[in-house]
Amino acid sequence: MKKIILLITILVTGLYNNQFLQAACCPSSCATGSTGTRNPRTIFVPRSQSMNAARDLCGEQQYINQFDMCGKYIDAKTLRNHIDALNTNYCSLTKPTISQDTHIDASNSLDSDATLALQEQRPEMTIAVNAEQKLINSIIQAIHDKMAPLEQVKNNTQTAVDHQSDIEYVAQPPHMHGCFSLTAEYTRSFRPNNITDYFFGQAACNGCVNFSGSTVANRGTYDILADYFGLPQDFQSTVCFTPRIQNFILDFDLYLDLDCWAHNSFFRVIAPLVYTKWDLNPCENIINEGVAPFPLGYMAQDEVPRASLPTGVIQAMGGCVTWGDMQTPLQYGKIANHGRGLIRFSDIVLMLGWNFINNENAHMGFAIRSALPAGNAPKGEYLFEPIVGNCGHFELGLGFTSHLLLWQCAEQDKALNLYFDVNGTHLFSNKQIRTFDFVDNNFGSRYILAAKFQKIQPDPDGGNPPGHLANTGEHYEYAGSLLPAINLTAMCCDVSIALQADAVLKLAYTHKNFEFDLGYNFWGRTKEKVIIADEFTEDEFSLKGDAFMYGAAAPGCINNILTAQAAYAADVPNSRIPLAAMEDEIATLFVGGNYADDQNSPPQLNPGLDYSTETALACLTPNTLVYSPIPGIGDNATGIETSNPVNFTNDITELNLNCAISPSAITSKIFINASYNWHCDEQRAQPFICSGFEVEFDGKRKDIGCKTCEPRSGLSQWGLWVKGGVGF
Repeated sequence: MKKIILLITILVTGLYNNQFLQAACCPSSCATGSTGTRNPRTIFVPRSQSMNAARDLCGEQQYINQFDMCGKYIDAKTLRNHIDALNTNYCSLTKPTISQDTHIDASNSLDSDATLALQEQRPEMTIAVNAEQKLINSIIQAIHDKMAPLEQVKNNTQTAVDHQSDIEYVAQPPHMHGCFSLTAEYTRSFRPNNITDYFFGQAACNGCVNFSGSTVANRGTYDILADYFGLPQDFQSTVCFTPRIQNFILDFDLYLDLDCWAHNSFFRVIAPLVYTKWDLNPCENIINEGVAPFPLGYMAQDEVPRASLPTGVIQAMGGCVTWGDMQTPLQYGKIANHGRGLIRFSDIVLMLGWNFINNENAHMGFAIRSALPAGNAPKGEYLFEPIVGNCGHFELGLGFTSHLLLWQCAEQDKALNLYFDVNGTHLFSNKQIRTFDFVDNNFGSRYILAAKFQKIQPDPDGGNPPGHLANTGEHYEYAGSLLPAINLTAMCCDVSIALQADAVLKLAYTHKNFEFDLGYNFWGRTKEKVIIADEFTEDEFSLKGDAFMYGAAAPGCINNILTAQAAYAADVPNSRIPLAAMEDEIATLFVGGNYADDQNSPPQLNPGLDYSTETALACLTPNTLVYSPIPGIGDNATGIETSNPVNFTNDITELNLNCAISPSAITSKIFINASYNWHCDEQRAQPFICSGFEVEFDGKRKDIGCKTCEPRSGLSQWGLWVKGGVGF
C-alpha cells in the first residue's frame, strides 16, 4: 500500500511540475518552424464532467449488486446470521410438539406434520411461517450455490429467542434498497502544447506563437500579422501559451433498487456540481515594442500615433482596445490574461434499467440513459471558453452494465470480480455561437480586419461628386469604419453529435471490508455536425488586409503628386479620397497582399489588392490620378490602386465550416481505487468510503505532415477523488 501511495505521489508531482516548467518558459522567439496541425479549430470541447464511468463505478458497486431480502446480494457472514436466527426461531416455536432435531432442509424446510402441529397450537402464525418457508428455501439455495456447506448451518442450534419478533422481522414486506454517495474530485489537464496546436495550427511552435508587424525584416512564414490587432508595423513579440483546465467536482449519486416493484429493475441519478477554470496562461515576451505610427491612410485618414496603440498582443486581444477607424473592439475569440471560471451543475444523468441476469455470481443489464443539460452552451466570446457539461445538449441512449465473479475464497472473505459498463448516447441539436474563418483565406482569417463600404452617391447638381472616385452609382468607396472580421463571422448554429461512448473495465479485489480496484476507461465521440442558422448582419463589408484606405488628390484636379500630398496633409477639402481597396481573396492571417515578398511596387501604392486598378478621380478632367498620401511614395505618373469591382464578404458559403466543428475525440484512462466498507449486520445502512486516482490521455493525432490532418479535441488530464456513501 505504501508503494502505491508513493507511486501516485511521484506521478502527480511529475505532472504538476511539467506544467509549471512549461508555463515559466517563454523563449524570445521560435525559429524552428511550425509544429501545429494544418486544421486548427475555433472551439475546444472536451468530455463532460458528468461523463466519468470510472468514478461512477468505484465504491458503491458492491451495494448496488448485493443479494438481500428482495433478491439481491449480501456478504456471507450476514447471510449465515439470517439462517442461524431462523433455525433457532423454528426450534423455539415448535418446541411443544416438534423435536429439537427438526432443522431446515434444502428439500423440506419444515415438514407437513410439523407445520400442522404449529397451526394447531399457534394458528395466528400460519401466514408468517408459510412466508418464511419460501424465504428459507431461497436462502438455502443460495448457500448451496455459493456459501458454506449446508451441514454447517443444519447443526447450529442456539438458545431460544423472542420468536414472535423474529418472525415479524423476517416476514415483513421487502424494503427498497439503494446507495447514496457524494464524491469530491479534482482534475487538472496536462500536455498543454496539444491544446495550443489545436487553436493556432501552423502558427504554433512548441507552444509559442510569433507576432510581427508588416515592416519587420525577415518575417517568419507563420508570424501572425501584428497590424490586424492595432500593433505597430515594426512590432515583434512571442507569446507562449500553457493552457490548463481545472475542475472541482462535487458529484451527487443516488442508486435505487426497484426490484420490489419491477423484478431486477433499478433507477439512478447523477448530478455533479462543477467549478471549472480555464486558463491559456499567456506569457508574452516583447522583442520590439515598436515606435512607428500607422501611416496616413492606412488605419485612418491621419497618422495613428504609437501612444494610442496597444502595448502588446495580450492587451490587444483582450477586447478593450480601439484605434484609428477601428472603433468596434474585438467581441469574440478574445484571449484573457487570466483564468476564467464558471460554477454550475453539469448534465443531470438519469438511468432506468433492468438486469436480465442477476445472481450472486454475475449480473447483466441494460438501461435507458439520458442527460438533462444544466451546463452552459458556448458563446464564442473567448477563444478558450470555460464549459461545464456537454455544451447544453440533451442526451438519450442506452447503457450496459455487468459483473462476473472470477474467483472466491469464502473462508477468508476474499473475492475477485470483473466489471464492465458501457454507455452510448446521441447528443441532440441545440443553439450555440460559433466563429468562422473564410474558405479562401485559411486559418485564423476571422482575425483579419474588415472594412465597411458604401455606394458613392451622385452629386445633387449632376455629374460626379468632388472628393470621390469616378463611376458613381454602382461604385463603392470606403465608409471610414474598420472592425475585426470575427465580429461578423460569429454565427448562431445548430450543433449536434451523432454518438458519444464511454466504456469502463475494472478488476475489483475484495478482502473482508477492503476493496482494491484497477481499471481502464475509454471515452470517444464523433465529430460535431454544425449547421449555420444565421445570416450576416452587415452586407457591405470586405477584408481590408494590409490595404491603404485613402488616397490624395490635388485641388483643381491636376496630376501633381506633390500638390496632392501637401493638400492631403493640410486637409484641404476634397483632397482626401476614400478608396475601394480590399483584399478579400488575398489576405491571410500571416500576410496581406501589399507587403507580400513578391511585390515589386511600394506597398503604400496598394499593389496587392483584389481586382487592382489605378484610381480615377471624379472631376471634369478625365483620368486624373489619386496618389498615395504618404510623402515620397510614387510620382506624377503613378497613382494609388483601388479595387474594381468590389466583392463583399456577405455569403455564408464563404465561411469555413470545418474550423468551427469540434472534431472527433478519443481518450484512454487508467485508474485505481481503494475503499473500505462497514458491514453493519444489525443495521440496514452500510457506509463506505473510498479514494481513487486517474490519468487520462488524449488520442493520438494524425501525422501533421498530411494535407487532411485532423486534430483531436480530447483532453489529457489527471484527477483525484474521495468518495463517501451509504448503502441502505
